[in-house]
Amino acid sequence: MNAIDYATDLYQQQTTNTDFFKRRGITDATIQEWRLGYAPKKYDITNGPVPECELKAAGLLTDQGRPRFFNRTMFPIFDDQGKPISFGGRYVGTRDDVPKYLNGPETDLYHKNHVLYGMDKAPEQFKLGDKYLPGNPALLVEGYMDVLSVSQVGFKKVMGSCGTAVTKAQMEFVKKLTTETYFMYDGDIAGRRASTRGAQSAIEVGLFPHIIALENGVDPDDLAQQQGLGGILEKIERSRRSFAEHLWHSIDHRDIQKRIQALNYAVKVIARCPDPLIRLMLVDDLGYTFDFPRPKILTFIEHYYEQANARTNKV
Repeated sequence: MNAIDYATDLYQQQTTNTDFFKRRGITDATIQEWRLGYAPKKYDITNGPVPECELKAAGLLTDQGRPRFFNRTMFPIFDDQGKPISFGGRYVGTRDDVPKYLNGPETDLYHKNHVLYGMDKAPEQFKLGDKYLPGNPALLVEGYMDVLSVSQVGFKKVMGSCGTAVTKAQMEFVKKLTTETYFMYDGDIAGRRASTRGAQSAIEVGLFPHIIALENGVDPDDLAQQQGLGGILEKIERSRRSFAEHLWHSIDHRDIQKRIQALNYAVKVIARCPDPLIRLMLVDDLGYTFDFPRPKILTFIEHYYEQANARTNKV
């Protein structure tokens, strides 16, 4: 038994604080399916079959020899083969000097830029197709609770970036599963910015992303718990925006400087799209949304290509 397997079993056996999950609307079936657990306030993780050096290497012990996770509800993070490789922990105490969420550190097993929460469960769902939405889309959300609640109500093709920015490596994994990608992040300013960065990563691997606009103060967890699967599907249908539309709604488009900045940013992102057909679709959408001539956009993209090639040749 390796250190992460041992800790997953240990935390799953601690039923002291699954009340947090119950209060958040998470069922016993979901707790079991996702192997959720609890790291107690005080415990000795070294009192088991795994050597201390392996616990440290797995990120379960700090350099001072103390448990990294304490008084936290625990979310095991699995790789695409279903093996536990790290944890996220949500603090349930009252101290103000402790971070609310804590992820495990980079280890030989866990490379956060390549991992999505739920990447072990979603692939099988893509093989089944989608009876709700065309294109068999993936839904990308931010947090652990977002993934759990959305999956629990029946939208199974959901994965989360563990509260960090989406990377190209993560989107390369998604691209193996589907060509349709939706980002549904929190409706606040930080969430909208994270959606923009996520869409950029999707475009850079050759996907045509959509962003689902949520109201300020609402997140996918709230939406799923309050409105169920119907609310998720309705929000996708009614509030889905392309990358260009998302940028348009993110600025004061009466301000010519803001429009120029957004156009310039979009062109640079689209220029990095490796798929020529997707790139043309993005160009058409950008020109239509910003009422800007398509040939001009193509000219700018060609210019950025030449600059990129020039830099490459110098290396």
